[in-house]
Amino acid sequence: MTEATLSPRYLARIGDPETSHRAAAAVKDFAPQHHRQILQVITLHPGGLTVYEIASLCNLDAHAVGKRMKELQASGEVEVVTDLTGEVTRMTPSKRQARVWRRVVHEVAAVDSPRFYVHHNGGAAFVKVASFFEAQRAESIRARESNPWWLGWHGPIEARSIDHARSICAQLHASGELAQIIERQKAGAA
Repeated sequence: MTEATLSPRYLARIGDPETSHRAAAAVKDFAPQHHRQILQVITLHPGGLTVYEIASLCNLDAHAVGKRMKELQASGEVEVVTDLTGEVTRMTPSKRQARVWRRVVHEVAAVDSPRFYVHHNGGAAFVKVASFFEAQRAESIRARESNPWWLGWHGPIEARSIDHARSICAQLHASGELAQIIERQKAGAA
């Protein structure tokens, strides 16, 4: 988070009331803690969450989370989830649509192509770094979970980046190949 992002100068407009300027000046005192809380929660939900879902998991106000999401987006830590039709949204408690946010996974330079696992839910492509996916799957197996969630995932695949892996996933989904692969996985597990 840059200092400019939390500067009272950028958080309150000149014509705003004095209370807005005092609130903007106080942001630097609590925003870093909010950022940490939000990033911890959103990292555990790679499919993404709305500000209302994040707020309930962080025990914060949804309005405050919305402000922090804009700051985190400006710093490159989070992004709005998109699919082939645009921004992904979900229903809020007030029956309106809210954007779904996810943590940006920064690429790590490697000599070999990175490996990923991909999943497509019919509307959006999801990607997990292979080492993270394999650790989660191993934990799920150790816990003897009754619903093996990983059967809906394909991989590992090699790709240049998360975005490249997401593109490969969308292509596999569009061709119908991903559904066939996943059905073979599920049949083999039965």
